[in-house]
Amino acid sequence: MIGRRRSPTTLSGPHTNREDSASVQIEWGGHQHQWKEVTLISRGLDIAWKERWTETAQGKTATTWRTPWTQPVLRLYENLRKHEATALFLLRTEVIGLNAWLAQKGVPDVLPRCQCEYQAQTVRHVILYCPLLVHLRAEMIEAARSEDLTEILTSQHGSQAAVRMLLRSGLLGQFRLANEISEDNFAPTGPLQDLDSWT
Repeated sequence: MIGRRRSPTTLSGPHTNREDSASVQIEWGGHQHQWKEVTLISRGLDIAWKERWTETAQGKTATTWRTPWTQPVLRLYENLRKHEATALFLLRTEVIGLNAWLAQKGVPDVLPRCQCEYQAQTVRHVILYCPLLVHLRAEMIEAARSEDLTEILTSQHGSQAAVRMLLRSGLLGQFRLANEISEDNFAPTGPLQDLDSWT
């Protein structure tokens, strides 16, 4: 039985310890939330969702499908700006505006090739192998403390280093402006001039 003690709420059923049932609630793991009561119905739904997830994940390589069921992923997004969090989500699902995915979806005039001439511009290629990004990769690998894509994108420090590397690369046009704004060092400004001084 996987569980941990929480606030004194009763969960009755075949999997509870009768002695502790008046003062202990079992949290089953998976995608249960600490602020919601765990009931037998929510436990059943969690089991059904896990089975569906496992079945759907078979044969898929994106990190989001390879992340252990019980690993909470919201912490990966902590302290990220909105555009960084969005880019991380796209990295983990591999539904992202890199050439391989765009060509697979039939976007006109897009070939799967990378600018370095490798056959496919994928998340794996960009994060780990593209020679055009070697200057960004060294810093990312040092911060991530790994060269394994799944490890990088399932750890907080690794995933955040990878998303910052991707944004600095400029490969995703939709994030260029947001990244430029976030990296700018704005000098302190003085008070506004009177409108009279403009004439």
